[in-house]
Amino acid sequence: MSSQELLRLKELFAKIAAQKPIEVEAVFEEALNIFEALVVQLEGASLEQKQELLSEMQEAGALISKESSALYERIGMREEEISTRSDSSQYYPEEYWRLIQSMRQRLNELAGRAAKSLKSSILEEKPSQKPPTPGKRPPTPSKRSDWLKS
Repeated sequence: MSSQELLRLKELFAKIAAQKPIEVEAVFEEALNIFEALVVQLEGASLEQKQELLSEMQEAGALISKESSALYERIGMREEEISTRSDSSQYYPEEYWRLIQSMRQRLNELAGRAAKSLKSSILEEKPSQKPPTPGKRPPTPSKRSDWLKS
């Protein structure tokens, strides 16, 4: 995560914390744009860079958790309540519910891309083993190899 994405994330939470009027769609869009920038960085990164990015993403995750907890406390709801409400259309006008579903789908797609990028790095890191040649059996030790001859 570059310092630019982290700064954008902090600014996003600062707007929310300041209780300035915000457009929900703009907040969702900005959060997804930050995540998408991270995924693009991951996809083009070396293994070492990916490890650094993961470390920075953990830092960002801690920031998100801290800021979210403060926000939940300020509005008087627990995280579980927010989560439950985000899974039910009865709490939102149809327009917002479609927006939430659309953003969720986009987030899942980005998470899938990130996971694929990380998985490919893990596979590249492991030494490759040659698959056995069809028709050839691997050598097996003789059952009598440890017998003593008289």
